[in-house]
Amino acid sequence: MTTPRQVENDLKEIRYYYARRDMFASASKYIIESGIIEKVSRYNRAMANAPPRLYALYYALYVEGMTQESFAAKSGTSRSYVKQNNGKLRAYLVQKFNET
Repeated sequence: MTTPRQVENDLKEIRYYYARRDMFASASKYIIESGIIEKVSRYNRAMANAPPRLYALYYALYVEGMTQESFAAKSGTSRSYVKQNNGKLRAYLVQKFNET
C-alpha cells in the first residue's frame, strides 16, 4: 500500500533525479543503473492518463524543477491554487498506485 508520505518522498527523489539527470546517465556507464530510474518510470506511467492540469503540474514541479511560486506566476494562478492542486496530484498518485 502506497502512503501519502511515500509519494511525497518519492516526488522529492524524482525532482532530485531530474535536476541531475546527466550525472545519473553518466554514472550508469560505470555503476549499475540507479533504482531511481525505475521509480521515475513508474511515476511517469502513472501520470500518462492524469487529468491535464495535474499532468502539467507534475511536469513543471518535478521534471522541470519549478517552484510552486514560479509555476503560479507562469500559469497566471495563485500560489495557493498551485499548492491545492499539488495536494490533488499527490492524492491522485496514491490512488493510482493503490489500485493495483
